[in-house]
Amino acid sequence: AAQSGSAQSAFNVAVMYERGFMLERNFTKAIEWYRRAVEGDLAIAKHNLALMLRDGKGAARSGQEALDLLQSAARQGMAASMFSLGDMYERGDAVPKDVPKSLAWFAIAAEFERQANRGAETALAKTSATRALALQRGLTLEDLQTAEEVGQEEFRRIVETMQRPANPKVRLTPLPPVTVAAAIPPPAPPRTGSDRSTAAHSTD
Repeated sequence: AAQSGSAQSAFNVAVMYERGFMLERNFTKAIEWYRRAVEGDLAIAKHNLALMLRDGKGAARSGQEALDLLQSAARQGMAASMFSLGDMYERGDAVPKDVPKSLAWFAIAAEFERQANRGAETALAKTSATRALALQRGLTLEDLQTAEEVGQEEFRRIVETMQRPANPKVRLTPLPPVTVAAAIPPPAPPRTGSDRSTAAHSTD
C-alpha cells in the first residue's frame, strides 16, 4: 500500500523501521519512508521526520529542515510539534537559541491543547504552561512583547490552516488569538491574605 502511494501506510512502514517493530531497525529506511509520507502532507510524519533530523538519526543532522517540518506540522494542529518547537528554541542546539520564540510556542501549545480538549488540562498543556512560565520570569518587557507578537502570528496561521475546507475532520470553534499571559495559569492567591480579608469582614 505504501509503494502504491498511501501516505498513512508509508508512515506505518517508517515507524516499523524506526522502532525495529517486526523489521530490523533501520533509521535510513525510516527516513526514506517518512519522506514519502510527508509528500502526502501527513502531519505526524512531518513531526517524526523532524525529530530524526534534529537528532541526526538516519541522515545528516539538519536543524533547519527539522524546524521547517515542525512548523508545518504545528500549523496543521500537531500539538506535539508546537511543544517541540518551544523545546528546540529553548535548548538552542539544533537551531539558534531564541527564548522569546520558545516562550511563544510553549504558550501556543498550552492554549491549543486546552481548546482542542474543551478546556481539559492535558499533560501536554500542563507541561507547556510550566515551561512557558519558567521562561517568562527571566525575560525583559521587550522580549515578552516579541513573544506575544510571535504567538499571535503563529496561532493565526494555525487557525487558518485548520479551518480550511480541505480539513473536514476538524470541528473546532474559532480559536481566539493566543496571548502569552492568557496561556499561562495565574498563580493562586496567597491563602494568608484571603484569610485576613475574611477575618476583617467578620469582625466588622
